[in-house]
Amino acid sequence: MYEGERCAFAARLREGNGVQHILDTASQALGNPIVLIDICYNLLANTETTVTDDPLWNELTQQGKFSHKTVDFFNTESFIEEVAVNDVVAVLRSRHLKYDRVCGKFFDSDGLQLGCIIVVACCRPLETLDLALIETTCEAIAEALQNSDLYPGLEHVIRKSFDNLLVESDSPAAVPLPKNVTELRKGLKPYLYIAVVDVTQYEHTLSHLTYLRSLFEQMDPSHRFFINLNNIVILGDSEFSQIDIRRDFAELCDFFTTYHIYAGISSTFQELLELRQYYRQALNALNYGLVRNSGRHFHLYDDCRADCFLSAAASVVETAGYCHPIALEIEEHDHKNSSGYGRFFCAYMQCGCDMAATAAKLRLSPGDAGRLRREMQTRFGLDWRNGEQLFSVYLSMKLLPLSQPDP
Repeated sequence: MYEGERCAFAARLREGNGVQHILDTASQALGNPIVLIDICYNLLANTETTVTDDPLWNELTQQGKFSHKTVDFFNTESFIEEVAVNDVVAVLRSRHLKYDRVCGKFFDSDGLQLGCIIVVACCRPLETLDLALIETTCEAIAEALQNSDLYPGLEHVIRKSFDNLLVESDSPAAVPLPKNVTELRKGLKPYLYIAVVDVTQYEHTLSHLTYLRSLFEQMDPSHRFFINLNNIVILGDSEFSQIDIRRDFAELCDFFTTYHIYAGISSTFQELLELRQYYRQALNALNYGLVRNSGRHFHLYDDCRADCFLSAAASVVETAGYCHPIALEIEEHDHKNSSGYGRFFCAYMQCGCDMAATAAKLRLSPGDAGRLRREMQTRFGLDWRNGEQLFSVYLSMKLLPLSQPDP
């Protein structure tokens, strides 16, 4: 499109008043219907020109928003990534959809995305020149929204972030707490906890943090959800001093498992002024859980407290010198012979010295598990009745990876 034609089109968009005029004018020029949505996939406006044989159009206009099943479809079809890597306009095609479509993003004056328009190519095929028209339409919408009744709602969606408690910062400890801490504490149960949620293994572009925050809020109204840096942060409260995943996160457990979402959870605390300390606990638990890759989706700091301490100690102390000689011998034997004695020993300790549970954890027969236990007693001199020795060897097993030089 020549620059003069684009300028003329921009002028036509601004001849009337409001977002609806812009959508209708753009739809007439593009020859296809358009919807306007916010970043949480809520329908804000659409043109009168409709399409009845497109399931996405029908769902959005009939339900007022896209379901998570549909948003997940966008993810599996790489629509989310395609939109994220393009500055404004992205062409979206799928063999599962009858019509191609174009997504155009619009932003506020600070460059923060407020939403997007979607043009469905059901009346005529897309043309290269359409992309310039759509980008111009997005610019006009961003300008018109400043004076629109829709804008305050968009601001609420965008601004509801963790800056209510921690302003975005690389160093959370350096950020002042809000002045209304007392008001925030009202209505909360005695014990508080913080969870830090990582969504990158499900949606790696991080363009959907606000959407997922809103979705979690709908699924689990008992928690408060915020955004800080690249994570979703949960503030929870309880009558109990100990956290129980199935009790306290019942509404989110299955969802996190299905969509490969992970969380680290702090110990409980009672003073909001201590919030940053427990935020760091949750972040440490999350990072530990992701590195360990245990298959669990919720990681309690209390379960990895010792490991976090050992990791911190390893940065200032040469830990190899503190390892029990039996642990060193087991590691050397496993390395030379590709045996699994160390893995069996750690699993046995983690299962509370329960043979049946250990066999199940390692997918061994009870006979094979018993054989390994007897072999370790004979080969390495382990005394399975000596708790101090078992503790020392297990602690050494945890220290050994920390004593290795970085690759």
